[in-house]
Amino acid sequence: MDLVLNSGGISMLQLSDQFKEMYPNAHIGYIAMSNLQNNISSEELLHKKKLLEEDIRKKYKDCSKSELAKKEPLQFYVKYYKKFKKTYHVLLQLESIAKKGRDIPNVDCLVEAMFMAEVKNHLLTAGHDMEKVSFPITVDVSNGTEDYVCMSGKEEKCHSGDMYMRDQEGILSCIVSGPDKRSRISMNTRKCIYVVYGPEGVNKEMINEHLQEIKDNVSLICKDVEIDKLEVL
Repeated sequence: MDLVLNSGGISMLQLSDQFKEMYPNAHIGYIAMSNLQNNISSEELLHKKKLLEEDIRKKYKDCSKSELAKKEPLQFYVKYYKKFKKTYHVLLQLESIAKKGRDIPNVDCLVEAMFMAEVKNHLLTAGHDMEKVSFPITVDVSNGTEDYVCMSGKEEKCHSGDMYMRDQEGILSCIVSGPDKRSRISMNTRKCIYVVYGPEGVNKEMINEHLQEIKDNVSLICKDVEIDKLEVL
């Protein structure tokens, strides 16, 4: 198992040999931030969210669900989820905003910053409280036996063949079943890591731009945010 290095030192994430063998053209990206606050509101973020909702409706209001599913990078996730007989949830969220007039959910601001980037760029992202994560994180492929408590509090099993991430204590997330409850972002979160899954077709440039978008959104909330690490593997 290789520990990935970059100019900033040792990576917070490592890719298992099995992951690299099964998904050689996949990419994983992350941004780690500190000096955060999650118990505040931001008029700037709210304004940006409203503009984003308007832009999504203008851009996609005449698109059917099947037409949306053919757009990049949505089509790459649709293809991946289809292997597990599932529908990409970001596609459903995009459809609900564009076609049904629904708004991006009002949630904790650090989560909302991620949601906004996710529906804009269509890249699957998970957010975790860094102080609840036992590093390093390993990106691996499930054999179908791994289980964990997901965000809702329900126990889930990873699907065999699905990409997933684990730290030294257990599962953090998998693509199909989503993030865990243990490391979730809370109102007390002061350090955060956002991680992007990029199946084949999603390139490094897309992921880098997406992570920059998350950084920009968080900066509207937390003016003194510190970027600890940004890396695309």
